[in-house]
Amino acid sequence: MANLSGVNKYFSVAKEGFVTTTSAPVASGATTVQLTSVAGYSNGDTVVLVIDAGDVNKKQAFTGVVDTGGLQITNVVWTEGANTSHILGAPVIDYVTASHQSMTTKGLLVSHNQDGTLKTNSVDSTQIKANAITTPKLADDSVTADKVDFTTGIWWEELGRTTLSSSSDTITVSSIPARKYLQIRTNYSSVGGTISAHIRFNNDGGANYAHVYAQPGGSAATTVSDAGIIITGPSVIINQFATIDVFNVSNKEKLSQFIRTEGNATGAGVAPNGLLSVGKWANTSTTINRIDIVNLSGSGDFAIGSELVVLGKN
Repeated sequence: MANLSGVNKYFSVAKEGFVTTTSAPVASGATTVQLTSVAGYSNGDTVVLVIDAGDVNKKQAFTGVVDTGGLQITNVVWTEGANTSHILGAPVIDYVTASHQSMTTKGLLVSHNQDGTLKTNSVDSTQIKANAITTPKLADDSVTADKVDFTTGIWWEELGRTTLSSSSDTITVSSIPARKYLQIRTNYSSVGGTISAHIRFNNDGGANYAHVYAQPGGSAATTVSDAGIIITGPSVIINQFATIDVFNVSNKEKLSQFIRTEGNATGAGVAPNGLLSVGKWANTSTTINRIDIVNLSGSGDFAIGSELVVLGKN
């Protein structure tokens, strides 16, 4: 059996019919074997050769690296036969040995299982050629959110989502990372009475908001020094949806614009109504890290299933 304990290059080059002799004596366990010729091999080839094949007491197999300039094999590891010395002119032959097969097998098993499949983690990112992975090669739904760099500003990223599992006067998304642009999407209905939905930032309930709003075709109304930006006044809500865009830079007032749609009664015989609004939060010291939809003065609550979603991009 071949002893490969010192071998670290497993895939050898074979040259059928190669025969030469040593050009200098070889000491037992030598790490260099000098040869009369290395014709047919390229510099740096890994080879497996047999020395003194006709002498059962001296026959050994060894592997190493061809040095064409020095007419020698370097980095020699002796893989078969008992260690012994060899004289000047000892015959050296390239033919198939147990070392060839064992080295190939050991090399393959570094990255493969016995059934031929690749081992887990046998290929990492450093081994993948640049631009080798193209879109057609990606399996559907294979790219997860943690693999996308949302900070570049190319993509909208969902920063947070809250869906009520019980009725409440507040829907909150907190721990929002800093993004230059935010988009807020909210859908809600009322239960137990009316709701008056307003949006607040960073849990600021002070008189730090101003907004102008109007229904399509109606007159605009202005409110300043308010405790939030109005989405809807006190009313029983069957189904409302609003999309709010916010400019979110720490040293600028947080400007917003939104459109809100209300379904009114169900069925195609009843048209929805809407609200257009622009507003601001007069804060110039921080970015938004929390958003609340609050029921300021309604007698009821936001119903189960009411939802607040926050997207962001730079």
